[in-house]
Amino acid sequence: MAAFFQHLTDEQLRHELRGFPSITVEAALTLQANAAPAQVSAVVVRILSFYLPRGAEADLTTQPDAARLREDLGIDSLALSEAAFKLEELFDMRVENAELAEMQTLGDLRKFAERRLLDR
Repeated sequence: MAAFFQHLTDEQLRHELRGFPSITVEAALTLQANAAPAQVSAVVVRILSFYLPRGAEADLTTQPDAARLREDLGIDSLALSEAAFKLEELFDMRVENAELAEMQTLGDLRKFAERRLLDR
């Protein structure tokens, strides 16, 4: 079973997620404590939600896999890059620019997260 955020204490994880909604912080802490694979994509999507442009009303946790990141959800390359940097910090992993460029839909992001994080 994969372990998540083991390089961070609870306090450090909370610090890394300061400013994020409490539901995101709690989901990350739950993932850290329980290493529940089903939680991986939920945490990743909640982190991406934080970087949505102001005024975007989409709740990414309820969006279908087919939702296009740019066209449907308004996520630009800067928002995706910022989310990737945060994921790199939190999950102690590397996300390549080419991998970001390949992500077209929310499903692509979910599959990427599950593949990269669960197969370690």
